[in-house]
Amino acid sequence: MNAMMEIRLSDLRCHAHHGVHDSERRMGQEFRTDITLSYPAKGMVTQIGQTIDYTVIYAIFRQTMAEAEDLLETVAMKLSERIRTAFPHISEINISIEKTSPPIPTFEGRVGIAYRRKFDME
Repeated sequence: MNAMMEIRLSDLRCHAHHGVHDSERRMGQEFRTDITLSYPAKGMVTQIGQTIDYTVIYAIFRQTMAEAEDLLETVAMKLSERIRTAFPHISEINISIEKTSPPIPTFEGRVGIAYRRKFDME
């Protein structure tokens, strides 16, 4: 049996300065992010060292969001790489990032990206 475990951080909110427009970089805006990580569950998980510490994931998220980028795609890819470096046993990472107030006149809603990466497990 191939059991998988998922760790989820949902509706993470932060103010950041991502975007291609000068106003986005200067003033910043609110972003909402969801992160889901999968890894093989090998036996009973009873200690933090046997799983993924979501406080570490959150710290990586905050650090990455603090580094202004033009594109959310770049942010998601950097975030994915940093998380996988910290937890090499992760088999899949799913990240979605949304701008809650995109700089589009009369636009109501949110825009964003979703990034999924599967890793070969040796």
